[in-house]
Amino acid sequence: MRKAHDCERQGHVFFQTFGGEEICQACALRKPLEAKVERDKAMKQVDDAADDEWKSRADEAIATLANVGIDFIGDDVWEVLDHRGIDRPREMRALGPRIQAAVKHGVIERTGQSRPSVRSHLSDKPVFRGVQ
Repeated sequence: MRKAHDCERQGHVFFQTFGGEEICQACALRKPLEAKVERDKAMKQVDDAADDEWKSRADEAIATLANVGIDFIGDDVWEVLDHRGIDRPREMRALGPRIQAAVKHGVIERTGQSRPSVRSHLSDKPVFRGVQ
C-alpha cells in the first residue's frame, strides 16, 4: 500500500518495483541526482580531512602507476604507498577523492572494466590507466 504524500497530491505517476513497493516516478528519477550530490559532498569532506602530505604522496603513487603504462585499481595504489612506507590516512576512503582528482586532471582514465578488490571483500572496482 502506498503512503499518501506530496507526490500523490500533485498527481505524480506511480509504478510498482520488483519488491512490490509503489514508488513515484518523479522521486525515482530524482534519487540518482540526490545520491550524486551526497557522494560528492562526502568525497569532499574526506578529502578536506586528509593530511596534505598524504594526499601529495597518494597523487605521486597514482602518477607512478599511470606512467608505468599498466591498468590498475585502487588496491595497486595502496601497494605502491605501502611499498614506499607511507602511513595510512585516518580515513581509508581518502584514496577515492585522489583518484577522482587524477581523472579530473587528465592523469588517468577509466578503462570501462572492473576488477575485484582484495581490500574490499572482492567487490568490483573500476580499472584505470594513464592517459597518453
